[in-house]
Amino acid sequence: MTQILPPRLVIGYVRLRRSAKAPTTPALIVYLRKHLPIKWQRVYTATATHAANIVRIERGTFEYYCDSYSGLEELGEVAFDQRVRDRVIGVLGTSTPMRRRRRGSFPDGWLEVAEELDGSNRDKGLFNAHSIGGALDVNVFSQNRNLNRGVSEQGKIYRQMERYCYEHPGTFCFSRPIYADTTSIPRWLEFGLLTSFLQGGEDVKRSDCQSLKSKASQSRCNSMREYNDNRHADAFRGKQMTAAPHNQLTSDTRPMAAVVVAHPDDETLWCGGYILAHPEFLWRIVTLCRATDSDRAPKFRQVLQALSAEGEMADLDDGTDQVPLPIEQVQQTIVQLMPAGSYNLIITHGPKGEYTRHRRHEECCQSVVELWQSGSIDTNRLWLFAYEDGGKSYLPRVREDADRRDVLAEKIWIEKCRLITDVYGYGADSWETRSTPREEGFWCFDSAQAAVKRTALWEQQ
Repeated sequence: MTQILPPRLVIGYVRLRRSAKAPTTPALIVYLRKHLPIKWQRVYTATATHAANIVRIERGTFEYYCDSYSGLEELGEVAFDQRVRDRVIGVLGTSTPMRRRRRGSFPDGWLEVAEELDGSNRDKGLFNAHSIGGALDVNVFSQNRNLNRGVSEQGKIYRQMERYCYEHPGTFCFSRPIYADTTSIPRWLEFGLLTSFLQGGEDVKRSDCQSLKSKASQSRCNSMREYNDNRHADAFRGKQMTAAPHNQLTSDTRPMAAVVVAHPDDETLWCGGYILAHPEFLWRIVTLCRATDSDRAPKFRQVLQALSAEGEMADLDDGTDQVPLPIEQVQQTIVQLMPAGSYNLIITHGPKGEYTRHRRHEECCQSVVELWQSGSIDTNRLWLFAYEDGGKSYLPRVREDADRRDVLAEKIWIEKCRLITDVYGYGADSWETRSTPREEGFWCFDSAQAAVKRTALWEQQ
């Protein structure tokens, strides 16, 4: 049964999209990632009957915004109230199809009244389907069975939209549960997605699904609402929400810094010393390639731990023939890997790479610079690796025209080398070990215009 949402709970998604004035889809996604949670939080806190404690939890390519009331209870800031449950207030991100079937079941004890659900008209639903990258912990809630299984009319639309996200990897989508009491079972559920993208100034249609019909001349969000009959007791074991790693919550006040590289090990080779020497930043390190590499992917995760960083990997083609990739594909991948927010510093490859030659390094640099120029990523500063190898005449070294040169302290230098040899596993005589520089160099920019101008000159050389 479809219900009209009370006006005080309505969010104008079309108006929000128009206010973005985004020239590209990546820019629009960045805008939505930043502003949707703000809208959700304002409406939620204005209508909630209890003190709210909003935290952010990352799971894969999705961000879960949650009200962790139990966190306030543990701090003694509010009185214990078993009627008020921790709950999700919104989820957003980009679809990443899971090609293999889900193994196992939901976490034991996650739903407190599973025995009630077994005999009811309710399922253990997911805010974002596991098939498009949804998690199996904080993502779970008690859902109307006809909606979850695509039986009702709204359920059929719901399934069509989920199928669209699965068939179009990288689709931006969101889920917003809306509550009428203090339990974790939503009365209404909104699900929205971006169904078209801008390319060369023209609108490109991406869906023939009837429920998504639109003739808008720019990217648009489609959303649906479903009445979610609240008949049972609260179904979340909300306390588990507070068990998320601390570096995944917005409570970390350190300024954000990011490293965007083509491959796992580039972050260590070309700026590992700077990362180790600057723990005052909340580091995020992302790679465009090798997510399914059974050797380097787990080693990259070990390096992240050693660097006290968070990060993620994509799986763009990295074949030895180095076939050029569409720059739009590279840019879209970077946007998916980078959570919305304002970064103090982003570091990436130089326009000519660091040695002769790897095309993915060059494409990475071009994409980051253009994304900064278009406003699709927000950073105060951008640094580019400044190395060259004299056309393979010698091992990579800092360029003479580098804006910044850092000779690493002994302790930092030893740890950097350890990551290359002991973690990544390169031998003493390998090119990677011999190329690991003790001196690190960067070109430094405070404005996108300066970066665009200077990289254009380098590309002409």
